[in-house]
This record gives sequence, C-alpha cells and structure tokens, in this order.
Amino acid sequence: MNPAKPRTAVDLQVTFGSNVSAARLAAGLTQHELAQKAGMSQQYLSRIELGQINLTLRSMLQLATELGQDVVCMLSRPTSSKSRKRERQ
Repeated sequence: MNPAKPRTAVDLQVTFGSNVSAARLAAGLTQHELAQKAGMSQQYLSRIELGQINLTLRSMLQLATELGQDVVCMLSRPTSSKSRKRERQ
C-alpha cells in the first residue's frame, strides 16, 4: 500500500472551493445569495470556489455553516465523478 501524497495548501483551497460550489448548487443557492448569507461579496465567493483564495478559518467556518456542512468534510476530496476525473489528469 502506497502512503498518501501530502496535500499542499493550494490542494486544500481547490478542494474546499469545489466543495463549496457543489454544496451551494445542491442547496439551490446562487453565488450572490450565499455570499450575502456569509457576509462576503459575490466576487470573493467566486474566487473561493475557483480555489484562488487562501481563506481564514473563520471564513471557512462561515461558509460551511451557511451550507449546513462540516468544515472537515469540506476539506476532503470531492467524491463526484467529475472531480475524480480531474484528479486523474
């Protein structure tokens, strides 16, 4: 069995952003709606979803709470087939 490759901060940013996007869509929310609930701009949320923002723990917790998710789960790799396909490339 091979040990798991250590994940970088950028890996975690991308994973968190992807999971925020998936949870937001599953909840039927627009970026604007979630951003308002979480107290941030839509542009900032868009950059989070793209994995371009190094978030504070406070921001991660706020988004996870608004989406009814656990922060630790939001940092786990996505399980959708689309996400798995990206990881293989």
